[in-house]
Amino acid sequence: MLSGVIFGGRIRLIYLLFLFFGLTQQIQAIPKFMDSDCSTKECISEESELGDGRSMAAMNAMSVIDGTGEGFQHHGVVKADESSVTCNSMEGVLPSESKAYGHVENLPIDYSSLDYMGIGFDANLAGEKLFQLSERFAVFFRELPGEFLSFVEKISLGYRLLFYLILFALFFLANIAFVIVVTVISNRIFNKKEHYYESKRKEIIDIVSPYFYDELDKDEEEEILEQLSQYSSLKDRQIILNVLLEGKRNFVGESSSKIKDLYRVLELHKLSLRKVRFGNWYKRSMGLRELAFLGTVDFKDKIKKYINDRHQHVRAEAILSYMLLDDKNPFGFLLELKYAFVRWDSFSIYYTMYFNGIEPPPMVDMLDHPDREVRLFLLRMISIYNRLDAVKKVAKCLLDDDPEIRQEAIITLRSLEYFRVKEMMKKRYDEECYPVRLEILRSMKHFIEDQDISFLEERVRKGSFAEVFEAVTLLYRFSDYGEQRLWVLNKELEGKIEEFIKHVAEPRNKSIA
Repeated sequence: MLSGVIFGGRIRLIYLLFLFFGLTQQIQAIPKFMDSDCSTKECISEESELGDGRSMAAMNAMSVIDGTGEGFQHHGVVKADESSVTCNSMEGVLPSESKAYGHVENLPIDYSSLDYMGIGFDANLAGEKLFQLSERFAVFFRELPGEFLSFVEKISLGYRLLFYLILFALFFLANIAFVIVVTVISNRIFNKKEHYYESKRKEIIDIVSPYFYDELDKDEEEEILEQLSQYSSLKDRQIILNVLLEGKRNFVGESSSKIKDLYRVLELHKLSLRKVRFGNWYKRSMGLRELAFLGTVDFKDKIKKYINDRHQHVRAEAILSYMLLDDKNPFGFLLELKYAFVRWDSFSIYYTMYFNGIEPPPMVDMLDHPDREVRLFLLRMISIYNRLDAVKKVAKCLLDDDPEIRQEAIITLRSLEYFRVKEMMKKRYDEECYPVRLEILRSMKHFIEDQDISFLEERVRKGSFAEVFEAVTLLYRFSDYGEQRLWVLNKELEGKIEEFIKHVAEPRNKSIA
């Protein structure tokens, strides 16, 4: 689509250039069109001599008519209205000139001022030249549109446009051919690399498999190590590294320890460290993962400094790698964070802990962390791993300035079944925001008592739609007395909560919490 737009833009640009070129050619043709067979100076000199003779003849004729013999002569100049017959007999005059002299005869000429300035003026010659000039301009501007449009038509529909269309078609075909050639060559290169990788991978798996499955002597193990050492190129060593990573994910126990030994003996950690130091963000991430899965605790300090890497993916990979290598305090990286903790990282951390059997460290002291996302993460971890030792610290989070922290603290206390904060939550209910109020009502189903009925009735009277629904559900399912109080409230509120009561009383909705 983009190539079509560019191609169409080029065609329009060339068409505009042709139009501009045609207009330029027409403008350049104006002087040629205006030039006559003789030059302007030669015409003026020749016709001025004829004009003098015709003027004398006209004056003699006027003298006879006037009877005085003088006529209306002023230094050899006569009026233009007395010379119409003479002008019609001039050479080089166009056939239509005699009809147009009516416009020239009444020209206002001040002969006295011209005589006073010493300038001789021939009215016949002036009218004749003026008429010729006006006729030539009239003919030029009358013919200009037709000639210009014919020129544009020639350019637009002639051989030049066809030539450029053919040229662009060839260029388009050349582009297609180039893309096809590049695609074919790229596929061949990729297939060749893939075939090389698969063949080497099978060779290495055949060599390494006895090392994992069979009980080998020391000599046999050394022979396997010697065979693997022969793969000295970076490509082959990376293939060995990938095979070891696959094995580490699938093996546990003694086989897993053997994989780490191979990683150390073959000095493949140097390849991983090289990626971490000099690679792009993807290679750095892969290098950190290799160090975490195949390395030892000794690499923890080298991984630690990438927790605050400028790239987010590298930071996330460094956090997970640090957790895998630090069994004592896997959340120690939280104290080293300089960048904002991303909520998505909390899911990655949880699944890493779950699939690798990592137990969380004590998190009580970390609930004062300045990062809001870190506090939310710790509250969720306390809830998931049921850490009762942090209950009092979680209860203090109910007074946090952030409403989401307070909401998460209520959810955590509800999962830990810690109900001693019920009165505090009821007192703060009216001051809380809407999501926190809903969580307080949802938590009360675990510790509702008779003295809580009045609190719930007030929510039915003044609460929002969701608050009314939660309060009606709590009262209806609390006891028969709660159901009776609901019908009394419905009468008091003129039947506004009748639909809520019917919905909660529906047997199909009893399983809804």
